[in-house]
Amino acid sequence: MSNSTATARSDRAKRKLYLMAMSILIPYLPLTVAFFVASIIDYMPLVPYSYNRIHYDNDPYPWDTIFMAPSSEINFTYLNANYIPIITAVPIFWFFGLTKDAINTYRTYLLALGFGKLFPSLREEYDPDRPRTSANASHWGSSVTTQP
Repeated sequence: MSNSTATARSDRAKRKLYLMAMSILIPYLPLTVAFFVASIIDYMPLVPYSYNRIHYDNDPYPWDTIFMAPSSEINFTYLNANYIPIITAVPIFWFFGLTKDAINTYRTYLLALGFGKLFPSLREEYDPDRPRTSANASHWGSSVTTQP
């Protein structure tokens, strides 16, 4: 750790990883706990498991009954629980899906699909560290020219 540049880079990487973990956990943990508590409340009071009671007792309905109910009568937890993993995946995509390498991968896929004709700037490799100047910035209707 005698190299101050390496130490600063290491500290930045640790801070970025910490912030990334927190931005993933902060939305996910409260939502998971809230849905866990709502599920426990919905299933109260708990009764012991009995295979015979579930499969052979018709009280209140046979075990293979299919219920049809409008969405207005369904609890919020049951109706929206499937969207929670999708919502909590947004910070993960933000950190890993918008890196320089990922954007260049998307760019090559779009070029393979022929989007380079609509968006000429896709032919340029994405590099956030390279400053964009008016000389190399492409505009609608202009062609991309390179100097030999």
